[in-house]
Amino acid sequence: MPTRPSLEIFVSYSHHDSGWRERLFGEYLRTTFGDCRVWTDAQIRAGEQWNDEIERRLHSSCVAVLLVSERFLQSKFIMEREFPTIMARARSAALRVVWIPIAI
Repeated sequence: MPTRPSLEIFVSYSHHDSGWRERLFGEYLRTTFGDCRVWTDAQIRAGEQWNDEIERRLHSSCVAVLLVSERFLQSKFIMEREFPTIMARARSAALRVVWIPIAI
């Protein structure tokens, strides 16, 4: 039986909200379950080309989880790099977007 490729979930958040990411994906949700992998930039290792790795993960994910606070769209990196790619992939049905509103 052919193996199915693993599904990847990309998590986008403002670094000001990293506590929310740590709590949600550290305490409540495992970062790997079954054939799904949850990926956040906290998994980037020293020496990796972080910008290229984020871009690669954005394009390989099937779901994007957005931890949205009032700081989310204030992030220049999110507004210029992540959000346009996420929305373009969502419009073409290549990516499902899940918004999780969070408070500061």
